[in-house]
Amino acid sequence: MKHAIICLSDLHVGNLFDFKAYYDVLSDAERYCRIHQPDSVTLVYLGDVCDSAEIYRTQVTLAEKREQRYIAAYIINEASVLLDAREVIVTAGNHDLRKHLELSRDVVDILRNEYKINAVYTENFITRDYNGRRFLFTHTLSRRSRGSYYGGLTGLILTSIMYVMVKTKSDIAVVGHTHRGGAWQDIIYQCSSFHIESMNIMDRTMWMFIVEDNGAVIPLRLYAKMRPYSTYYQREILQFYVDILLKLDKVDETRVEPL
Repeated sequence: MKHAIICLSDLHVGNLFDFKAYYDVLSDAERYCRIHQPDSVTLVYLGDVCDSAEIYRTQVTLAEKREQRYIAAYIINEASVLLDAREVIVTAGNHDLRKHLELSRDVVDILRNEYKINAVYTENFITRDYNGRRFLFTHTLSRRSRGSYYGGLTGLILTSIMYVMVKTKSDIAVVGHTHRGGAWQDIIYQCSSFHIESMNIMDRTMWMFIVEDNGAVIPLRLYAKMRPYSTYYQREILQFYVDILLKLDKVDETRVEPL
């Protein structure tokens, strides 16, 4: 049985989430699925799916009813339907767990109860075997922003991941958190981020893996189109959030009464 594993990280829904890049990456993944024709698809979200309130000055908060949970579940369901995913795995990140909100757990509950998706949640890490190759999925085993943006995989993060890989007998680890995409010696793969503040906007590296019947692993980079970012695009992101919440009947449409 041929498997496809599609890994995305650091959506930061509730903040400046680059939703256009997200759909670019999903389109790229769908294209590879048509080429490789996998028998099963697993969709993995590697932490910081949501932002909790009052962390970034750019955050649109959505704090009162934690609406970002519903938006994240909605777009994950879209991806699951598009890619015909058999399983959706969501790991917690440091932002998901901020202030003990456990936003990723809430997202998984919504996926299970409202969208009837086979969704799995882990606060730390999870492993899966595909044709004899064991994958380790985690945010980075860190609850702080250590290594993000500029440091990449610091020595402490790298050592922690390798320790868990040895302990779980994993062949490949896929991680998020650092907002920097790349691969370390073909055993640790980093997904970058869909958050558009304080980072290199050209780096939108996400990863997809095809595991053949004989256990051979084909890593594939998933790309997003380059586009300029502006205050206008920030308004588009806000409108994107509002449109989904209106569709889900989670907010009332604003009405301005005449004076």
